[in-house]
Order: sequence, then C-alpha cells, then structure tokens
Amino acid sequence: MSQYADIATEAGEQLLSAIKELPDQSRSVIEPIAERVSSALADLPGASLLPTPTPVDPAKGVEFFFGFAEKALELQKNYLLRLSALPSSTSAPAAPVNKAAASTAK
Repeated sequence: MSQYADIATEAGEQLLSAIKELPDQSRSVIEPIAERVSSALADLPGASLLPTPTPVDPAKGVEFFFGFAEKALELQKNYLLRLSALPSSTSAPAAPVNKAAASTAK
C-alpha cells in the first residue's frame, strides 16, 4: 500500500476506536442531566395537569434510522463503484481537438 493509504487506514481505525467509546462516555454525561430535568419538570406548578408522554421504543427508532442509513450508504457505494469502473482520463489521453482544422476539413 502507498504511504497515503497507510495513513488513511490508521486514521480511520483511530476514528472507529473513538466512536466505539462514545456510547459509554455520552451515557455517563446524559443520565444525570436527564434525571435533573425530569425532577425539575415534576416540581413545576401544574406539572400533574400535563399529559403523560406516550412511551416510544428507542430501539425501534435506532433500527429505523440505521436501516435507512445502510440503504443510503449502499446506494452511494454502488454509485461510486460504477464511477470507478469508467475509463480514467489518465489511462488513455484523448487526442487534442483542433477546431480550426476540423472546420476547414468540411
């Protein structure tokens, strides 16, 4: 592999490693905030008159979102693979077009 490919691969691996750690870190930040907000909202005057939110299954939302994202990424991948299969402009240089010569040849 080229040096550029090695650097890009290493950077990608580091990014994926950081992303793997994100759920635990974000949860430790979000949970205390959610508890404080929930407690503060419950203490508001008239809070008991507010409608109770309908529970939503977060897992279904995650599955829906990632299902869509997977389909979109697959479409992009197929598109780029088709583009990469096209002849490259560097593989066979085209002959220069001389417009003046082409018009006098008619």
